[in-house]
Amino acid sequence: DKALFLLKEVGSSASLLPENIENQRKEVIEEILGEMADPMRQKLEKELEILLDPPPKLFSQELIRDTQNASASELQDFYHLHYRPDHMALIAVGDFDEKAVKSKIEGLFGSLVNPSASPLQEKSVERPTR
Repeated sequence: DKALFLLKEVGSSASLLPENIENQRKEVIEEILGEMADPMRQKLEKELEILLDPPPKLFSQELIRDTQNASASELQDFYHLHYRPDHMALIAVGDFDEKAVKSKIEGLFGSLVNPSASPLQEKSVERPTR
């Protein structure tokens, strides 16, 4: 029940006050640095370099720079563009009563309303050719 409630909150009504964003910025950067230093993450990125061209950079100095430089309004705009009910998916896995879980999900998420229009103009990005 708590997990479903948290998912609903993240996907529909996160409080993105500028002072909260600034307070969390340092912690997010520390998490990125921790991921970059993790040997398993480094191994995964080396494997992706072999498998994919170009390989994705999951955690990078560029991500740190973007995290440091993003304004509170840019982060709010990003949230409102991407964290919307019409972009959500919920998958339930395990041994449970399907009707009971479906009822809980519909009870929690059924009242969410999709925005009538995107708050930002979505941009089309060309995929690089290989």
